[in-house]
Amino acid sequence: MTIIHRTLRQAISLGALGSLGLVACSQGAAPQQAAPSGGGPDAEQTQRDFPPKPQFQPMELQAQYQGPFEDTVIQRWRDPVDGSVCYLYIPAQVSRERREDSPFLDYGSNNIGSISCITQQMALRSVPAGQAPQQQQQQPSE
Repeated sequence: MTIIHRTLRQAISLGALGSLGLVACSQGAAPQQAAPSGGGPDAEQTQRDFPPKPQFQPMELQAQYQGPFEDTVIQRWRDPVDGSVCYLYIPAQVSRERREDSPFLDYGSNNIGSISCITQQMALRSVPAGQAPQQQQQQPSE
């Protein structure tokens, strides 16, 4: 018999089924009373053992501009490793909450946001504005 079934049987015998609500009936939820006594912080630690968060080198924020819509911003970020530059179009403020089943923050769904990146090599390959008309003149017209 599972912990949930035992807890439900105890609640029925005590007449407290109405106070449990629907949360205890879901198979993913375990009642907090079912934790063994004396478990202490070690029991909570084993339940929340998540893999370590990856460590990344941070990019450098170079500039921030007002976005086209209210409460939006455009940020220019530079990667110090390879020189790539990224422009982010994001909301200025978002609500967030910490989830119990994840070590990460949940920012919810967002319909506003985009990212555009260009590497330093791509920028160097760009044709300067003064050379573009000369190349067009050399090509025969058909």
